[in-house]
Amino acid sequence: MTSHICDTQGKWYQIMSELEGVPYNALDFMPYEWECEHESKESKNLKHQYLKDQMLDIIEWMEKITGKKYDDEKFINALNCECESASLWAHCCMVNRSIPAVMDEKMMHSLYVTAVLMRHEKASVDFYKELLDELKDRADRGIAAIENERLRLLLDGLPPWHSLEIYRYIEEFGGVSIGSHFSFGVSGGWAYDSEQDTRVPAKTPKEAGIKLNTREEACSWYAKWLLETNTVLRSLKFSGKGKNKHILDLVKKWNVDGVLIHLNRGCEGTASGQMKIRYFLAENDIPVITFEGNHADIREFDLPRVKATINTFMETLDLKKL
Repeated sequence: MTSHICDTQGKWYQIMSELEGVPYNALDFMPYEWECEHESKESKNLKHQYLKDQMLDIIEWMEKITGKKYDDEKFINALNCECESASLWAHCCMVNRSIPAVMDEKMMHSLYVTAVLMRHEKASVDFYKELLDELKDRADRGIAAIENERLRLLLDGLPPWHSLEIYRYIEEFGGVSIGSHFSFGVSGGWAYDSEQDTRVPAKTPKEAGIKLNTREEACSWYAKWLLETNTVLRSLKFSGKGKNKHILDLVKKWNVDGVLIHLNRGCEGTASGQMKIRYFLAENDIPVITFEGNHADIREFDLPRVKATINTFMETLDLKKL
């Protein structure tokens, strides 16, 4: 079973099903529009009902093909852990507003993955509670992710997994990538606060005063959670001003000095509309550069050329290697 959030990964499992003869089911996800698009309440309700009904149908499908009764209690416990893990990671990202930053993005790639692969487990919740305490302590004591921070950068797009050394190269100039739209939000956990007109760590069911007792209640909450809190899922289908506003908000709130945009051929969803984002940032006087690549194929990534691009970018900011 797959959520089919990523079209490519959804197709992986479809092919595996055909090759191995294993039952396959996919959940069709249709995200909310960004808040600035003013989506109607009726549209949101229809999307919520559609997602909730699919979840209930898939549970029945799993019971049918396995011949086993679905354990609703385990489902509810897992859902509570997922929401808490994702919300705690959002809180960790908030701490990175500190100057100097307590995490660089290369470090974050090792830390957020727990909230992606095992967020439904209590061990994940315990891990992020401990991490949050550690990050707050580091921020209070001024312990930096890198030595001599003098430039704060934001990445848009997936990182080039095969060439993460670019983060270390940026550090040679005193630069630190404080995160990205992807690393902040791939596991969800962000809710829109209309009073502040920004996104903040989402409330868990417990924090919202909600006790989930039945399968229907759990599916309803889960559908609402996915639709409201996952910013990366919203941006898979580029919505223009919504994504632009979100990126600019990250720049301002995290005290970012410049933006790196990875024009990634390996993920069409997260690469959608990136050149429009570039123009938008430039119009708002935010220094920005682009570099091309493919996070899944190193043959389409020219590391010396990317480093040369970074060199040029640093020259425009009047920065030399330390």
